[in-house]
Amino acid sequence: MDQLFNNFKSSLQTFLNDTLYRVVVAILFLLVFFLLYTLISKGLKKVLYRKKKPTLLVKFIATALKCGAVFFGILIAADILGIPNASIIALLSTAALAIGLTLQGVASNLMSGVIMLNGSLFKEGDYIALSGVEGSVLSITITHVEIVTSSGLRVTIPNSKVTSDIVTNYTVLGKRRIAMDVSVSYDSDMGRVAEVLRAMIERHPNVMKEEEQLVRIKEHGDSAVIFVVRCWTPTDQYWSTYYDFKEQILSDFKENGIEIPYPHIVTVPAKQD
Repeated sequence: MDQLFNNFKSSLQTFLNDTLYRVVVAILFLLVFFLLYTLISKGLKKVLYRKKKPTLLVKFIATALKCGAVFFGILIAADILGIPNASIIALLSTAALAIGLTLQGVASNLMSGVIMLNGSLFKEGDYIALSGVEGSVLSITITHVEIVTSSGLRVTIPNSKVTSDIVTNYTVLGKRRIAMDVSVSYDSDMGRVAEVLRAMIERHPNVMKEEEQLVRIKEHGDSAVIFVVRCWTPTDQYWSTYYDFKEQILSDFKENGIEIPYPHIVTVPAKQD
């Protein structure tokens, strides 16, 4: 009995002197480690926000930093406790490989999201064309982009598709060119037609007068002369100006006696035998 008691006492003494000491040191290390991480994370966020980096990018960097801190914190704490790091690394590597193979599509979207956040393809509110869809960017997440079309449809596009497809950004330059064809009869006074179209452009308040304007004959059609009208307008006023022109052309041409050709049907009575 005395031998058993002495063995228990010896084991307890060893635990208190070694294992418990290691546990206390590991806990203290984790407390200090994560306190330092919190201070560094907050400081990094302030710097990134001061440099006007996208909010989503800042959150992604903060999350990645947190994951890295947790990983290295656990490794160091395990080493203090005497647990071999090789075993932990092998376990985590196997788990990461299994998850990666299962979620290949998600991983692809995540990486594409990182590329997008660090670039300048577009931002929320921009009007873009992508994958056959046109609309305003509603939100940009780490895995996908949401677009609202002019018809009120909400379209979700994976980030991997965004980075591999052609993106047209209509907003980024702050201006957009109106280009429309106008048909007139061959009997019209072409000089007068050009004057009327130029006057329409000049008096519209949304037209950017400092930018290039063009009114020229573009084509000799089968039944009409085709004029091309080009001018620039602020992006957010493009469609209102475009439709104003469509309405104004009808009004101005009617006022100036300029004919807009349209198909005619000629009925020829059948000959009587």
